[in-house]
Amino acid sequence: MFENIDLISLEDNKNLYKIQADLIEEYRKNATSNVLIRIALLQTISPISNQIGAINVLESFIKKDFKLLIIGAYLSAECLDINNNKFLNILLRDYDHLDRAQKAMVMYLLTLHNYNRSNVTSEKNIQIILESIELEDKFVSNYYLYYIMNGNVDDKHKARANVINILSTDDIAKTHIEELIDPDFFIEEHITMRTLSQVAYEAMFS
Repeated sequence: MFENIDLISLEDNKNLYKIQADLIEEYRKNATSNVLIRIALLQTISPISNQIGAINVLESFIKKDFKLLIIGAYLSAECLDINNNKFLNILLRDYDHLDRAQKAMVMYLLTLHNYNRSNVTSEKNIQIILESIELEDKFVSNYYLYYIMNGNVDDKHKARANVINILSTDDIAKTHIEELIDPDFFIEEHITMRTLSQVAYEAMFS
């Protein structure tokens, strides 16, 4: 089932390999998007940190599931080796059927994808990120990206005010891998960014 995908090997990491094997067996029995996302996100855990591997897992079994698509769109937006963001393309095609928060995530990721490849604050990107903020003003990510693009400190303050949870180094050390690869936790930390590690929070706002 996963034979043609570069997965975590026993030599890479015994613990992650065992978790992966259990998840693959679970997916064979019950091929849900939730399990597939977990298999993919496991590739992003240190010391593996294989973003391309995670994207390949999601692309190989792509489903019309919002969490799968939004996580795939984020990983692809951050991976500069990828120009054709397949996940984002599907989300944009289905955009009218999404709720406001989902649309805000899509607009944020569209801006992120474009900006990461040009580093140019174009009028088009400004309009897209403002649409994200108009749809949902409780995210950290869209306000912070807007701050990065326009340098308005007020937007940085708004982003910081939207942080609801800061994880210390001890908190992260105590967090089990199964929690780190939970789709909702990943979205909260990396896409809406309402939960941040202490390191990320200080890097963004100190």
